[in-house]
Amino acid sequence: MRGEILYFESGADVGLIRSADGAHYRFRLADLGEGQSPISGAFVEFTPRDAEWASQIVVKGVDGPPPEKLDIWGYFAKCMRMSFNGAGRARRMEYWSFILFSFLMMIGGVLLLVGISAVGQARAGEAFNQSFSMVMTPLIVLALLVFTPASYSVLARRLHDIGWSGWLVLLQFVPLGGFILFICTLIASERGANKYGPYPKAA
Repeated sequence: MRGEILYFESGADVGLIRSADGAHYRFRLADLGEGQSPISGAFVEFTPRDAEWASQIVVKGVDGPPPEKLDIWGYFAKCMRMSFNGAGRARRMEYWSFILFSFLMMIGGVLLLVGISAVGQARAGEAFNQSFSMVMTPLIVLALLVFTPASYSVLARRLHDIGWSGWLVLLQFVPLGGFILFICTLIASERGANKYGPYPKAA
């Protein structure tokens, strides 16, 4: 897991790491690799010992952690894991990977339901469709509930990536706001680290 050292108190022998997903872990000097120093602002890789403590900490430097090497499915999975976490940055590939797979899954689900409905009607008549329609609506609502939180969080991180506030996702509720947000999703990542996190692409 990747994170950043927020501080270390040598007298108390305790420090704090903020992970890439926004969680916080305490650590002691003994948890660092031999010869490494707990410098505030340093980026690290570590293994959570439990929900509160980090272990096996390796300092990677102060210029930012190595960018994630994910394929488009990996980015989609990351977006789903971070459905309720808008912290950090999301490059264009991450955002559009989520849009691609969520769209394909929604279309696939609709086609599957339509196919079941057609086969059921052919075999059992209109009575099947009336019963099946009572099931279809909750399934569609459930699918929307699964993907909607992730869509908001990845859009907020995409705005962070170009240096804008994630609160601008609310633009979609005003006229032409959706078009403005669409343009934002096409803008390249802001070069270097910004206040929302390190540069998400390899140099």
